[in-house]
Amino acid sequence: MVLSSALLQVFAALNGYAAGFDSAKGGQLGKLSSASNSSSSSTSSGSGIVDPKDDKSKFSGKMWDKVNKLATLLIIVMVIVSLTKLGVVNGGFGIRVSHEIAPEEIEVTFDDVKGCDEAKTELEDIVEFLMNPEKFTALGGKLPKGVLLVGPPGTGKTLMAKAVAGQANVPFFHAAGSEFDEVFVGQGARRIRDLFKAAKQKAPCVIFIDEIDSVGSKRINSAMHPYANQTINQLLSEMDGFLENEGVIIMGATNRKEALDKALLRPGRFDTHVDVPLPDRKGREEILSLYMNKIKTDNQINTDSIVGRTFGFSGADIQNLVNTAAIRAALDGIRYDYFCLSN
Repeated sequence: MVLSSALLQVFAALNGYAAGFDSAKGGQLGKLSSASNSSSSSTSSGSGIVDPKDDKSKFSGKMWDKVNKLATLLIIVMVIVSLTKLGVVNGGFGIRVSHEIAPEEIEVTFDDVKGCDEAKTELEDIVEFLMNPEKFTALGGKLPKGVLLVGPPGTGKTLMAKAVAGQANVPFFHAAGSEFDEVFVGQGARRIRDLFKAAKQKAPCVIFIDEIDSVGSKRINSAMHPYANQTINQLLSEMDGFLENEGVIIMGATNRKEALDKALLRPGRFDTHVDVPLPDRKGREEILSLYMNKIKTDNQINTDSIVGRTFGFSGADIQNLVNTAAIRAALDGIRYDYFCLSN
């Protein structure tokens, strides 16, 4: 957009120069016409002689027309390029949709999610529905359209949503709530439509919107921002317009449930809320064992002592603790053969 504005300024300057050039040229032509009238007595009107200055003025006029058209074309091209960089249009002039992960690319299952057994138990029905939807539709039952994962940061909400798709072996669409915030009016709502349209074509599948409070927060009435609610209104419309047998599950994650709009939490939208709390002692022990198995460790490490001193840690905190210890050991010059010899 900066380049486009610069081109507009150049184009305006060229127009100003052209106006000055035309006025100067008009004055010169007036002088030439008066001079030619004064010398008409000495020259014959039917002589057929062409003034070379007339050909030069015609040529300059044609050249200026070509420059004017070229500048207009460059402005149009630069506007399209600027919109492409901002994400309004993409390759082929299509609207950009969220990221899709194919089933074969998902390597996370429920076995990789530790420390939240209660939440996994609540999501087993969702997995069963994705794997065998006819089992529920044959009896007339309906599963929730939306599942909201609520918990503190770092407890594994995103990992659990990905594990649902990996366990059911279905496509996984993921996007962050901030991706629907755009400078251009209507682009957020359009991205919502494109996301759900792409998901319906790949059903059964899972749509996951991380930090959904940034797009689903409570609606406001403001004369200064009359279009502020377009994105959430489109999200509400898309979720309420689903058919029960489409096989699309919408999952959202947030740590600010109180900031969400009440219409988003009503039955028929995000009607199932799964709490993902901080892990207890058993959960911290499972998480610690999971990440310690991914690095080289000494068998003499007292894991019970570490678990007892990590009260209040989330899964992300424990992962960072193990990674920091591995980096610290590498900086101290400890090698893996030291562990082998000491054991």
